[in-house]
Amino acid sequence: MKKRNFKKGLFALALASGLVVGGSLEDVYAQTNEVNQETLSASEAYKAKLDELKNLYEKSLAIKNDYLYINASSTIKNNFDLNLDAARKLIEREEESNLNQDFDYGKVKAEIEAKISYLKDSFDKLDGDLVNTDELIELLEDSKSFMRDDKDYQIAPFDLKAAYDKAIEKGYEIYGQGISVNEKSYKNVLKEIKDSKEKIIQYAKRLEARESLGKQIEAGLKLIDEDNDKYTKESIKVLKLSLDEAKAILDNEKASLENITNSIEKLAKAKAELVTKESYDKLQEAIKKLEEAKERNLTTVKAARMLLDNYPNTVKNIKADLEELIAKSDKLIKEADELLEKYQAE
Repeated sequence: MKKRNFKKGLFALALASGLVVGGSLEDVYAQTNEVNQETLSASEAYKAKLDELKNLYEKSLAIKNDYLYINASSTIKNNFDLNLDAARKLIEREEESNLNQDFDYGKVKAEIEAKISYLKDSFDKLDGDLVNTDELIELLEDSKSFMRDDKDYQIAPFDLKAAYDKAIEKGYEIYGQGISVNEKSYKNVLKEIKDSKEKIIQYAKRLEARESLGKQIEAGLKLIDEDNDKYTKESIKVLKLSLDEAKAILDNEKASLENITNSIEKLAKAKAELVTKESYDKLQEAIKKLEEAKERNLTTVKAARMLLDNYPNTVKNIKADLEELIAKSDKLIKEADELLEKYQAE
């Protein structure tokens, strides 16, 4: 109705102003149709661009479930989201527009074209990579035999098993996402599976270490009861101190694997370094002989130097022999000092 009234208005205006003078009625209708055709062409071009924007918007929405978007760098992803939201707002606005004869199709079409350009550009820049799930597949395959056959899993407490089982369940969920796997989520689930499994393994090692420490303590106490008189008081004292420390660690239910292992090593060292009274006596005798030999050589060096310093003419014929004797004695004194230092430290 509006279009027909618009045509009538143009025709009346033409008659009133003398535009039809010398012209035909067909000329007036031709001019009016030309104006209508231009309006129709602008409208169709506007609608075509709006449809293009809608299609691009739907395609862009779908890409948000793809690794290209999911694993894109944050700046590029944020720029894409901003352009996607701007496109949505423009589409919603245009769907509510009143397309009357005053509507500026050209202006709005240019605005739509700009939004299409921005969205296409941010779409093309999405840089997410496809996550390689090979490591997750290996962990999931390993979990089957670990849960079925491994004694560490079987003896683990309920809470550690539950944590590992839950991590494996998450692993299957992530794997099921296919190309839509988020890289951060993927890395998190890998860590969760590895960490929960390691806790089970550490628990089993700690349990085994506690059993070993208990046996070492038992053997050490038995040795003291049965062979106390066989060893020197000093070495027995060191063993007793190590046993006391080991028992304190064994009584501590929260003692770490490292502390338990260190205690086992310290206890084993104390046992290995026990000194029998017989070997101690032999050692003391050897030390005494070394000290005596050192003193003899010190006397020899002193006497030889005195002769060389005070009676050079008298001993000139044996000077070389005296110097050789001093050199040999100095060497023996040095070796004796090294041995004495070693034995006395023991």
